[in-house]
Amino acid sequence: AVPVRDYDAHLPWIKRLQSETDRDVLTSGTVEAFERSSGSSAACKWIPITPALRSEFAEAVRAWMGNLHRCHPRAMRGPAWWLVSPLPPAEATLTGIPVGINSDDEYLGIWERRMAPLFLAVPPRLAGVQNIEESMDLTLRYLLHAPDLRMISVWNASYLLLLWRRLLAHGEPLLESLSRGGEALGRRLEAMPDRAARLRAHWREGTITPGMVWPNLALLSAWDGADLRETKTLFPDVAFQAKGLL
Repeated sequence: AVPVRDYDAHLPWIKRLQSETDRDVLTSGTVEAFERSSGSSAACKWIPITPALRSEFAEAVRAWMGNLHRCHPRAMRGPAWWLVSPLPPAEATLTGIPVGINSDDEYLGIWERRMAPLFLAVPPRLAGVQNIEESMDLTLRYLLHAPDLRMISVWNASYLLLLWRRLLAHGEPLLESLSRGGEALGRRLEAMPDRAARLRAHWREGTITPGMVWPNLALLSAWDGADLRETKTLFPDVAFQAKGLL
């Protein structure tokens, strides 16, 4: 009864959700939020998030995690970095629908959310940092403090390239922070002066590589897009898992 449509064909109803008080124009479930795509091939798309869709995400993540345990056991033996979207949440639409999920762990089920702080190298609350440069610097601080990082899961591999280029350009203050330690977003970061000194020496010589920073990284999971080839050159000894579509 409902024909297959692309995003542009759905856009009139999405715009109504953004501007009208009647929310029952597109989905049978309540639209809790909009999530924006990364816009890698076109302008950002606004995806309505409903409770049913969130449950489907959680089920997909459970299946994915089970497969990781079976196929990449080394990736599960240490901390991981998951990033759903590098875009900070906006405030809300005119109709009061939140734009952006407050925290990436909201895509998980209730038990996974309770366990997430035990294995996530970067706290999900980082998604609430509005300034993109501040968000990138905080992400790099946490990742530098994770020498045993085992897995990176991002949708768009180009964001990894941007992070690495930022480390190359602004490594001095980030490595100084690694040497001192401190606190960020409520999490204590221990001082790692020996690691900071070693990485700073390579950074100043221009010889630093991701393999030096994260020697135990076992798996990179990302969308198999145009930027992946260059990203793979940064991680030549790391297994790659191409993401499907949710």
